[in-house]
Amino acid sequence: MAADLAQAAHLAYGHHKRVMGREPLSDAKSSCFHGPDGALDIYLMENIPYAEGYTIPVDKTTHTTPECDGMASFIVMDEGHPRASFTRRFTLAHELFHAFQNAFSYKEGCRPYSWFDEGSANWAAHAVFPDDQSEHFFEWGITSPQTSMTLRDYHTWPFMLWMEKTLGEGTIRTTYQGFEKARSLPAIDRALLCRFAGASGDLNPIHIDIDSARRAGMPDVFAHGMLGMAWLGRLLTGWRPQSRLRSFGVRFMALPQLVPPKRAQTV
Repeated sequence: MAADLAQAAHLAYGHHKRVMGREPLSDAKSSCFHGPDGALDIYLMENIPYAEGYTIPVDKTTHTTPECDGMASFIVMDEGHPRASFTRRFTLAHELFHAFQNAFSYKEGCRPYSWFDEGSANWAAHAVFPDDQSEHFFEWGITSPQTSMTLRDYHTWPFMLWMEKTLGEGTIRTTYQGFEKARSLPAIDRALLCRFAGASGDLNPIHIDIDSARRAGMPDVFAHGMLGMAWLGRLLTGWRPQSRLRSFGVRFMALPQLVPPKRAQTV
């Protein structure tokens, strides 16, 4: 098994390095135990709880929460029989992509981008081992596309696949370079809806008055469709210079409801 995983790691490493344009950070200066050099370490262990594998920052302890400021990592894999409907090599390629992600420093910290980290790791594992079809264990991105990205994490891989097929795989790297430079967009709240209504001239009360929205059969106010398109335009010009963007189109598929306060976060 170790030989098979070593071969899978070699294949995945070459793909991930090409996509991300850098390699996992060295752990040579870590005060914690590591291998004989600064290379990425992969450990096989029995009965890992709750998962087939983990990618762990080398200096993480029970009392620290690394904030994605560029971290050397190691990987732990369960050496037992896979418990889920995806292959062991798919799991390794997924975890290995996390080690490449950890080579980037996130200006906003880890939490806002966790959904993109998990989705892109599944996309990367699929790109290396497409015949395994293991990514289809995570199907909500296909069966429930109207669900918020932040609630689907592992299941968002179809979005990264769309990025690859439409914009090129280089946009994955560009996205992580963007994480280093800019903070995430704020969650949409009532104040933002009021400001956008005034700026756009769309004063339809169902966007700003809850009673009007409920009379129209909605549980609450919801965002203007053009506000979502404006956010998308901002994201696109973060990937490419605005001078290169000639046009883009959207299709409105669902009403963008407000996130309840307890779940509100940057997106």
